[in-house]
Amino acid sequence: MKITIALLSIATLGVLAMPVHANHSSPEFNRYDRIEQRIKNQHYRIRDGIGSGELTRREANRLRKHQRYIMRLTYRFMHDGHLNRHEFSELKNELELAGKRIYRLKHNDRSRYAKRNNNRYYY
Repeated sequence: MKITIALLSIATLGVLAMPVHANHSSPEFNRYDRIEQRIKNQHYRIRDGIGSGELTRREANRLRKHQRYIMRLTYRFMHDGHLNRHEFSELKNELELAGKRIYRLKHNDRSRYAKRNNNRYYY
């Protein structure tokens, strides 16, 4: 009797957890999460480049402007609630272009002197 009740409760929990898992495994959910994560990673790369002095103010402003364009594009594509494969492909291409620009500008010969005081950067 106890074994039957235990098996029944485990099966009930498994059935209740399935819709939650199915919702997060949808292609649109994964596509949007991947885009958002790449945007965040690029934001951190730009911020670190400013902090280390690898990016000049002008370079950083140009990169931030491109990031704003990508965010507006993402919001426009997500207006209907999902991201189809063509929209995902366009966003992915823009993010790849932005990533290459970030790398190129961080590794050029231009640098900016950053004064460091108490682990904070001042410009």
